[in-house]
Parts: sequence; C-alpha cells; structure tokens
Amino acid sequence: PTQRVTITNDGNTTLTLRNFSAPSGFQLLSTPPSQLLPNTSTTLTIGMRTSTADSYSNNLTFNTNDGNEATVAIALRGTVRSEPTPTLYPEIDIAGVVHGQSTPIDLGVSPLNGQLSRTFTVRNTGAAALTISRPTSVPNGFELDWNVPSSLSPNTNGTFTIRVNTNSAGIKTGNFSIPNNDRDEGPFVFGLKATVQATATRPEIELVGASHGQTVPFGSVLKGSTPVTRSFTIRNTGNGPLTVARPSNVNGFTIGWSVPNTIQPGASHSFTVSLNTATAGSFSGNIVINSNDADEGRIQFGVAGTVVNPTPEIDIVGVTDGVGTTDIGSGYVGATVARTFTIRNLGTAPLTVQSVSTPSGFNVTGMPSQLAPNASAQFTVSANTSNAGTLGGWLRIRTNDADESTFDISLRAQVFALPTSNYGTVLSFQSVISSSGIMVVKHVRTYGGTGNNERIFADFYSSNGTLLRHDQSIGDHSRVGLHQQVTATALSNGSFAIGWVLKKYGGETEIRYGVMDAYGRSVGAADRQANIAFSQSLTSPSIVATSVGFDIRWRNTSSNTNWRRSFNFQGTALSGEVRI
Repeated sequence: PTQRVTITNDGNTTLTLRNFSAPSGFQLLSTPPSQLLPNTSTTLTIGMRTSTADSYSNNLTFNTNDGNEATVAIALRGTVRSEPTPTLYPEIDIAGVVHGQSTPIDLGVSPLNGQLSRTFTVRNTGAAALTISRPTSVPNGFELDWNVPSSLSPNTNGTFTIRVNTNSAGIKTGNFSIPNNDRDEGPFVFGLKATVQATATRPEIELVGASHGQTVPFGSVLKGSTPVTRSFTIRNTGNGPLTVARPSNVNGFTIGWSVPNTIQPGASHSFTVSLNTATAGSFSGNIVINSNDADEGRIQFGVAGTVVNPTPEIDIVGVTDGVGTTDIGSGYVGATVARTFTIRNLGTAPLTVQSVSTPSGFNVTGMPSQLAPNASAQFTVSANTSNAGTLGGWLRIRTNDADESTFDISLRAQVFALPTSNYGTVLSFQSVISSSGIMVVKHVRTYGGTGNNERIFADFYSSNGTLLRHDQSIGDHSRVGLHQQVTATALSNGSFAIGWVLKKYGGETEIRYGVMDAYGRSVGAADRQANIAFSQSLTSPSIVATSVGFDIRWRNTSSNTNWRRSFNFQGTALSGEVRI
C-alpha cells in the first residue's frame, strides 16, 4: 500500500528540501527535489514494507529553510497482516449434466417391454472429499443402479445407471436429486425424461421342419419294421400369445402332440409325425395347424409314405436267370470238374429253396434250404467224369421269389478221354487252355529201343472240345537224348509255349522250347535252344507269359543259380540269358 504527500512553496523565495528520513516499516518510493521555486509543488510517494506482519506508527521528517518550519514531521501509521489460511471445498460434477438445468436429460425412446437406460459418471473436481448419498427416491417410471461410493476423494469418480421401466407406455418425467456436501450444488438436481411407445401385440407362427404346402416324404419301409418318425417345431416369433389347435390324424400316420394350446412370445414346442408300419399300403394326407396368427392362421403340409410287404429276392453271383451258358470247366475221365456258385437273398423276407432240378451228368451239393435277408451261401455243381464227352442241360432252382420263382442256369462241362499216343505210353500230360483253344502236351515213352525213347507230343482241341490234331510232334525228335521235364503255358495271343530239358547221352543238358498255334502248327522253328552256356545240370524249366511273348526260366544245380531269357510271340530271343 502507498500514500502520496504534496509539498508546496507558498513563499516568494526558493524553498530548500533536505535530510528526508522514513521511519521503520515505511519507505520513500519517489525522489524529492532539493529545491522548490516559489508557487511550485512536488509529490512524495510513501510505501509500507510488507515483508513482516506488524503495526507501524512514526514520523517521516525532512529539513527546510522555512524560518517557521525548519524541520517538518509527517505522521505515518499502517498495519501488515499475516496471509489467511484458505478454506478447501469439494466440487461435484456429473458429465453432460448441469445442476438445476431447465431441460431434462432425455434418455430416449423404447418400445413397450423394451430396454432403455443411461449410465452417468460422478466426479469430485474439488479439493476436499465429496460426501455423497444414494438418493432415497427416483421419479416414477425410473429405476436406479447405484455404484457411487459414499465419499469421493478429489479427482475420483463413481457411476450410477438410471433404467426406464418400460412395462407401461407413456412419457415419463421427474426430478432426480443427489444429496452431497458441495457448498453450492448440494443437493445436485436435474430432470429426467423417457418415452415408452405402445405397440400392438401380435403372435407370429413359424413351423420348423416343413413349409406351408410342402409334402414331407417318409419313404418306403417294410411292414412290421420300426415306424419312421419326423420331428417338427412350432415357434412364436411374435410379441403376443399364440394359440394353436391340435391337428387331426392322417390315415397311416400318428401325430405325437404335446404342444400347449398357448405358446408365449419367444417360446417353441415340438411334435412328431410317425408312419405306421402295421399295414402295407401307400399313405398320404395333409396335416393342418390352425392358430390365431393374423396372416398365417392355417398352416398345412403334406405327408406321404409307403409300407411294403417283405419279399425275398434270389441272386446267383455272376449268373443271369435264363441267359447264356455257364461252363463249369473241363477235365479228363476220372478227374474232378466242378464250379462253386454263390446264392444270395437280396430281398427283405426269407428266401426258401423249394426244389432243385439237376440235368443229367451233373450233381449239386451244398444248396441251402433257406436264406435270411442279405444272407448268402455257396453250392457246388459237379460234372460226372466217368465217360468222355460234352455235358449240358438246365439247372432249375425253384424258390419263393415272386418274380423269379424258377432260376434257370444253362450248364456245360467237357470231359476228355485220357490222352493216348500212337507212338507209345503216355508217362504224363498237361492240359493248357488259351483264348483260342486247348492243348494237351504229352510226355511219351516211345515203342522200340531204349535209346531215344522219351519224346513230346501234343493233342489240339478247339474251344468247344473238337479234336483238331492228334499226336503232333513237339520239338526235333532227331536230336539224340531224352526229352524230359515238360512244361507249357498259354500266351496272351492265344498260342502256346512249350519248354523241356533235353538230356543227352553224354550227360550234357539243354533247355529247349517251341511255340505252337491253336491248330498245332509250329510258329517259327519247332525246336530251339534257350540256354547259351552248356552244363550237365540244367533243370526245372518254367514258362511265364508276358505282354510281348514269354520268359523261360531254369536252374543250374551245379552252380546253384537261376536263369531267365525273354522271347517274343514268334519265339525270337529278346535278350541273352540273365541270372536272376
């Protein structure tokens, strides 16, 4: 603080000013002049020193050349007070809300029975703790979720949520008051507003599992089997109660109905429809569901299914009833010629074999008397090989199959007489069947001397057993030695390859071979040597058909090694001998 003092020279000579002295607690803030001319003035600025709190009172003095006032004293007085301690206060703040605002806080619009709420944040922006209490009441139509602590430290917050009661329609308003210790906003008051719109209640039916006008197929099932059941669901997707009526039964079907008369909004209930299997027949009809749905008061869908009587169905694998001829094989007198068949029941009822009619020269064993559905069994048809000749006839199997009461199979078998030779005794023989015919290759001990008396001959037959050539010589019989260990194979082109060991009298052995066509004619040279190296221990020839001809394989017992050589269909070598 400062004060000003004005000094005026009212005399007619110059006034001198000197020796200014300020008392303790005061200071001279302006510099006074040393002289004042007549009728002039000067102003002194005096200030207090405020560094120390105290009360000050004394004189400011200075000297002049005024004869009456040589020393001038100006009384000064002042007080410096201590700084007062400030008072701290809390301050309530609710985000987005002003205390006492004229416009209520609008929480929005909700449909009837909808959800509408808003969360508010209370913050203490003051410097002291904010004491706050849960409101004891809320406006009608509103509800409160309170999560604010009873005391909020400075710069802390809490939240509360106001929910709108939407059970009744209308505009809901009222003031909301929050008790607190804010000095100018306690309590904190603001208005609330919300609108609940009334909506018309309306049920809405939804059928899951079928559509209106659709026919649901139940398929075909056997009489007496487990009923076929389908499940359906009725849902109320509207906002009003849905009333439904139980549908009437449909002939051949059973409705499993446990749906209540009234289905509340959002609820669903299921029912079943089953195709009865007690009676055979075709069944169909409409299932009608009536309800109070304004635009779908009648939902209708069809059901259809067939119940069939079980029936047997005969099947013999690889054979068609009454079509073609089944060859059970061929063989020599006294040999076994037979074929095994598989009989199946592809039906749904037991298959009963009532009788079996067998043609002359054949015998049937293992035929079952009955087959369950999807079961199978095997039976064997054997040819009587007591005499040579061609056997044939119809095998007739009578069953309870409705459309194939007699299953007919045309049978055929070929019985050959034991091979003979006009050149001697047949020691062994081998039958080989190709796509073009049959060859019986024979190892024959010829009549006469004992020198070169083991030779190879062959008989050739057509595919139906007609003899085409008898005692066809295989190999060059002029070669001295025994023709032994005969082997033969059918080739993929219908010809035959024959191999054997030629054992010379000096002990040396050779692997020889020939190629014959289906008519007994030599293909290429009639007798060729397969091996290249000579040995006294070549044995065990075998022939393997290939896609381009055949391989001959043999063994050298002296070196304990196995060998192979490849040939084409004409018997021309494709390789040298290869150790395997």
